[in-house]
Amino acid sequence: MLIRFLIICVYASATTLNASNKLKPAPVCKTTFQVAYLDRLNNTNPNIPSASAKDIQKRLDKLGDVCYAGDDKQGDLLFFIHTSPAVYHGRQVYTNTSSTSAAATSGHSAAAAASTSTSTTAIPYSVDYSVFVLDIERMQPDGTFRVIHTFDQEGLYYNILGIGFGKGKHPIPNVIDAGAKWVHDEYLGGNHNSNW
Repeated sequence: MLIRFLIICVYASATTLNASNKLKPAPVCKTTFQVAYLDRLNNTNPNIPSASAKDIQKRLDKLGDVCYAGDDKQGDLLFFIHTSPAVYHGRQVYTNTSSTSAAATSGHSAAAAASTSTSTTAIPYSVDYSVFVLDIERMQPDGTFRVIHTFDQEGLYYNILGIGFGKGKHPIPNVIDAGAKWVHDEYLGGNHNSNW
């Protein structure tokens, strides 16, 4: 009886594992986009930069219905990325604390004194960076493009102990991700033909 029970348990768990390991069907792509990037030197770069392709594809897989058209293919929408120069103005604050102490003795008496002083200095600095602007454009019947929505992403990021972090560290994937989420939520989620 115990052996029969163990066989049934093993069979049930194997069946459950097989059911959970089945691949999900590939999501149906409802709209595609292509990418063009105009850098700050006015060089046009078609397609997603190769260094960012895997990261962007991983993000698009989560949405399912918004897909990159691929290199040299025309998509339903154009993600046109261009840059705008910007300058960050800040201050670095330095604090200096110094202390002094003295002691004096004379015969049977002693005296001591201590002093601490703190000074603060703020030094202004500036950093040049780029703001990455994404225009989501739709082709019109006459062959021209019309901007239907715009996003921006600052290319400025934080740095601690030589390690950079924040959305500005990888601005192109982040602005494409924001655009794809908008297409998923708003453009495909509503009546896009009447709104755009």
